[in-house]
Amino acid sequence: MEFPPKVRSQHLGLESDNDRIEISGASEFTNSEASKNANPSMDSWRLTWYTPFMETPWFLLHLLGDSSGLRRTEKLGLAEPKIVALSWDMIDLRGEVELSHPYYYVADHISPEGTGRFIRLHEGRQEIQYFRPDPEPKSLEAIQECIVDRVRGKSSKGYSYSVTLHPGDILVLPPCTVHRTYTAAHTIIERKHFYAWDMLHLTELALKLNVEHSRLLTHSQHPSSLRLLARMAISLGRGRKGPHGFYSAVPLRVIHALARVLRNPTAYAPRDDKEKVAKMLKADLDDLIWREHRADVLLGRTILELLDLVPGEPDMEADYDGGLDWDDAGPRQDVKAIPLDEICSKLHQLYCAHMATGLELSSIPAETMDELRLLVENPPPPPPRVQLAKRPRGGEEQVPGSSTTAAHNQAVERAAKKGRFTE
Repeated sequence: MEFPPKVRSQHLGLESDNDRIEISGASEFTNSEASKNANPSMDSWRLTWYTPFMETPWFLLHLLGDSSGLRRTEKLGLAEPKIVALSWDMIDLRGEVELSHPYYYVADHISPEGTGRFIRLHEGRQEIQYFRPDPEPKSLEAIQECIVDRVRGKSSKGYSYSVTLHPGDILVLPPCTVHRTYTAAHTIIERKHFYAWDMLHLTELALKLNVEHSRLLTHSQHPSSLRLLARMAISLGRGRKGPHGFYSAVPLRVIHALARVLRNPTAYAPRDDKEKVAKMLKADLDDLIWREHRADVLLGRTILELLDLVPGEPDMEADYDGGLDWDDAGPRQDVKAIPLDEICSKLHQLYCAHMATGLELSSIPAETMDELRLLVENPPPPPPRVQLAKRPRGGEEQVPGSSTTAAHNQAVERAAKKGRFTE
């Protein structure tokens, strides 16, 4: 039986010694005229998606809730949109809606930039098989070898799970999950990539794999993803009582991973591969965006140092040789709040003064770090709470000339001029 030349290798990739996805439409795949044009028709648009907070249940609530809630831009906190150039890619870590023709197969891969993946099927059917390595490997080298062997089609220790998504089904895949997909019918799929606090150690593992095996595993789609990781580090300064209060501490293994990525980002940057046409390079982004990008990375490193959560230089191999399962986030570390607004204000002044000289700030001077540490040890008192004056009710005595009475009178005058109210 002849396979279409464009998809022969992809179809053969379905069959291996240790597993196979059983697809009911396989015969249609080999015989249908549609299979000769296996590349899907794509129609994508951006959905704003941003997950800087600590609570994994919090972002799942948003994912599982009304999809219209995903189409709004979350406040970035430290960034003022009027003065800071932002890449849309950094805000949403790209969400897309894909309109796919049937008989489309994607071989084993992991999601780009160490992100997790959220999939919601709106119409059609999709077969997904994902692979989880055996939790036994206790060394970094062993787990990397297991994942790479899986992608290369070799036998590897682990567990394969096959699932068929129908309209309304939702699947959330953690970072560094090897998966393959087959679209068996005309399909509409909503997909998003995200970072989650309890999974950042898996994000680091995926980034490391992408550096060493970039042509094998995946391509780079989000050039500003490092900036999002920096923003997550900055948010640690707020303390660990999130808006919904699910978690009050951060896994220590996650903090180590975040510190390593921000201290040496070039070691985790995927190699430029000319054969990957979908790769977005730094040159494609505006220079102002990249200056702000590097400033955020520097600020993230500074916040981690001030929090003093990571003594010395934690080694990645040591984290995996410590007896924990490779996917276990490990024990949690309490994180205290620091005067983040005051720290950012001081660093902003330093950054602006340095930029005025025409040079970019690459490190924080020692004397400035000493001032910031002193600020952390002796934080300023919180500002007094402003008591808003209550609007007087009818029949209550009003003090002539008071601000409340004056504001009420002005409102009455404005309404009277518009013909809406008269006294």
